[in-house]
Amino acid sequence: MTNGVHFNNDLWHIHEEDFQKCIPFDSVLIIIAAYNGQQVHLDRQYSLCKRLHDMGKTLIFRIESRGFQDVARFVQQWAPILNSLLPFGDHFQINNEVQHPGEQFGGPSDHIALRYNGYFCELLTALRPLVPGARFGFPGLAVQQNDLAWWRLCKDAITLADWCGCHVYWQYGNYDDPQWWRRYELLRSMYP
Repeated sequence: MTNGVHFNNDLWHIHEEDFQKCIPFDSVLIIIAAYNGQQVHLDRQYSLCKRLHDMGKTLIFRIESRGFQDVARFVQQWAPILNSLLPFGDHFQINNEVQHPGEQFGGPSDHIALRYNGYFCELLTALRPLVPGARFGFPGLAVQQNDLAWWRLCKDAITLADWCGCHVYWQYGNYDDPQWWRRYELLRSMYP
């Protein structure tokens, strides 16, 4: 297992200290997001990716569909971008905490989980032939937001993915609690 860190979400205001914080970690997750189908401007992200890559970091990219979108449109927008990022890293997480009530997928219900399962499978099936060499990951889910049911209901998507993200949180003395910090153990027990 490698250790990693989530890079500064605000890619428009990056400081030297953001890079210094990455030094102890093997991998760095970076958001490459297009909200509501807007044009993605990657100049800043490319220089960021090059610098982190030159530091010897493994890069994991998080891309966002921001809700259920037309799969053909999503693939048309993202396939060229993902191909352009492959020199820096081949791991792509599609979306994040999709069942969180504040996200644009509709919340943590089982019905939405089943819908997302099909949507994710359709996206991956369409993206894979257009981005050869990419390794696609099922998104980390919001902890304590019906995530255990989502892991069960999204079995097809998780199995189809090359890897699966897992969010762990710790605060208030729950560092050793399998429901929080050791959450990844629950996921591994479901998908060895």
